[in-house]
Amino acid sequence: MSKREDEVKNNNKVESNPNESFKIPKFKYNITPDEDAFYDETLLNMRKDNIDRINKVTPFDYHFFRKRYVNYIFTIATRLSLSPMIRYQALYLFDRFSSRHIGDCFGALCEAEDGKVNSVDSDEWQKIESHISRQLTLRVLTCFQICIKTFDCKDYLPPGYTARCLKALGHSYTKDAILKSEIRVVSTVQFKLWDRENPLVYVETLLAVICKSCKFLEDKMDLFYQKCVFMMDYAILNIQDIFNLILMNNYNRTVDNIGQLRFNRLLSDWLLMASGIIHCTSLTMGYSDTQIDQILLQLSKNTLLPKDDIKSFSIAVLLHLAVDLASHYTNLVAMTSADKLKEVFNLYDEELDGKVDVSQIGDVIRACGLKPTNAQVLKAYGGESMKKGSKRVTFEEWLPIYEQVKKEKEVGSFADFLEGLRVFDKDEAGKIYKTELRHVLLALGERLTADEADELLKDAADAEGLVNYEAFIKKVIAGPYPDDL
Repeated sequence: MSKREDEVKNNNKVESNPNESFKIPKFKYNITPDEDAFYDETLLNMRKDNIDRINKVTPFDYHFFRKRYVNYIFTIATRLSLSPMIRYQALYLFDRFSSRHIGDCFGALCEAEDGKVNSVDSDEWQKIESHISRQLTLRVLTCFQICIKTFDCKDYLPPGYTARCLKALGHSYTKDAILKSEIRVVSTVQFKLWDRENPLVYVETLLAVICKSCKFLEDKMDLFYQKCVFMMDYAILNIQDIFNLILMNNYNRTVDNIGQLRFNRLLSDWLLMASGIIHCTSLTMGYSDTQIDQILLQLSKNTLLPKDDIKSFSIAVLLHLAVDLASHYTNLVAMTSADKLKEVFNLYDEELDGKVDVSQIGDVIRACGLKPTNAQVLKAYGGESMKKGSKRVTFEEWLPIYEQVKKEKEVGSFADFLEGLRVFDKDEAGKIYKTELRHVLLALGERLTADEADELLKDAADAEGLVNYEAFIKKVIAGPYPDDL
């Protein structure tokens, strides 16, 4: 790992203290008259942008806000220890890009040379769909890269590190391909550096505004903000169910009844979502009824939304959460080890067809806590070809392979590797020459390619060409993600 990527790892590492897992905004509780005018202008622009977004939405937006996609994106963001602001911005960017990219591909397939629309060749479209599906993880990482640069002005996911992450998820891309993916996303959505809006920005803005009138928020603001983020995560993950509750309780209708366009308009109302999240959080903080009413009044006043609409959203979130927690507790008690393994298996199902690529069998097994060699995985699979793209396997086909590998004696512990490399440490200084270590990687055990060895050893040696092999072994065993992933 390069020095730069080591800094990335340290900067992104999730600490055990939840207050340090992401930055808490610093809110002002004493606002001057001059600042009041600025706040009023900000709210005015925010309300205008909210109306524009609702009016411009199409039935083809928010296709990737289904729970399985959101969960996949949030899971990767968590494993990379990205801040909530980055993951929300990346989620919306990914949805915008994917919707337009699919539309562009479909349009290109439909248009004949004479400009007339032809009937779509289903076989040809299936090939395009498969290609788009295989690129899903690359596009997600690309959106993270863009959003990190936009918000943090730093390159926390350089192409080399991104390539490692993608490889760990079963995808091999060159640095050049990753850079081209950035260009494709930016050009497709006509991305602008000042495009920095998402519902969490609305939450932070509204909190900044209501702090002036609700000074009691100051005492527990860090906890309040963290709960807002949790509620936002939960609401976006379950957004269709939550709106089903709202529609059923108020109009005896569901999302399916109102149609995709109307539902997308609801999803575009970030003022409603942000206000509902703040009010929902206030109900969990132990505030008095008077204080909760004061928060609700300020939210309604500053967003121009009816108080009943805000309450409907927040109550729906809490109701769904209560039912979910009760159900989850029951399921957790009854969950078998196979169920837990299947949860891990599903993380590698990029095509969302209940299967993983045959080349990822070993990756899934390792994600479940075992550390088999490639030879052990191949043996458990039956010695057949495991070439990428040749076959996709179901969980039921994968499980016996996992059980077989589990019976094998684990090889390659830290002590084994340390003892093996110590043979080359003639001076017993804890270091060996990079050239010797490269030879070991190329010639012994499961041999690496020259490119793989060079990538692994990049910046590993000191000025004298020596590598601290104990630190090197720890880095390799830890894998491409931060230590606690």
